[in-house]
Amino acid sequence: MSVDATLSRLDIHLTGDSPVTRFSREAERQADIVATQIMVDAGFDPQALTHMMQRMKSELSNRTVAYFNSHPDLANRAARVRDEAQKMGGAKNTRGDSPDFHSIQDHLVASADNPDRTYEVGRSSSTVVDTPSTRLITHREGDIQFRFPDNWSVYDDQDGISIAPEGGIVSGSLAYGMKIATFTPPNGRPFQNGLNSTIDRTGRTLSRVTDQLVDQIRQSNPDMRMVGSEQRRTVDGQSAVVRTFNNDSATGGTEVNWLVSVSGTDGTLRYFIGVAPRRDFNRYASTFDQIVGSVRFIR
Repeated sequence: MSVDATLSRLDIHLTGDSPVTRFSREAERQADIVATQIMVDAGFDPQALTHMMQRMKSELSNRTVAYFNSHPDLANRAARVRDEAQKMGGAKNTRGDSPDFHSIQDHLVASADNPDRTYEVGRSSSTVVDTPSTRLITHREGDIQFRFPDNWSVYDDQDGISIAPEGGIVSGSLAYGMKIATFTPPNGRPFQNGLNSTIDRTGRTLSRVTDQLVDQIRQSNPDMRMVGSEQRRTVDGQSAVVRTFNNDSATGGTEVNWLVSVSGTDGTLRYFIGVAPRRDFNRYASTFDQIVGSVRFIR
């Protein structure tokens, strides 16, 4: 596929106002030197930089003309790359390609064909996450039953389960999906009356027990910060607490944690945490609400 065709599919048009055309020639010179150093250190042939530029110029179109009008001459850039590579001892035993490159390339091209998919490059690997399906399936776990998207799966956790799409768990951490678990404070099960209980046997409210849960979660998530005020809702007719937090995402950047807590049938605190990167959270919020809204306690 030509460069112009690829840019067209990705809806990229390099105009005079594009960010990549605004840098000075000195900035471009420094960028070429640093890029060469990075490629050599990573074991890649730095000449691939100039090969890419040559291909773009050979297929010059109205999408790329502004880029070359604002950038240094290609011959000078190619010479600069060669000189820097020689200063680093020459590009020996380097490679010009890799499976990871093709994987990311395929994801970028596919994203132009299917904008409803989310393509994230995580800290350790590339992650492709499907938009939640509108078709829901029923699942029973212990004393609760709920419905979730049929393109998600159930994963066992130490203290509960996670339901997530393929690619939703990154480096062992939930990045997209929902965690469902129970919490028992150090002094035992808080709600002696189980369902319909919003005050524990020592007089603590549902909110105060939720405070204890949040304190425990923060032990391994010290940057977790509450956003806005506590809200109320019902879960299978039972009073529940809703809180929203910002946290560090496993994909990098910030994620939103949507926490719902309610007393369970066995006197513990049952909680649900919907997780998604902040930039994508609005696309997942309705799914999280559907899951919690579908919960039925098995009495």
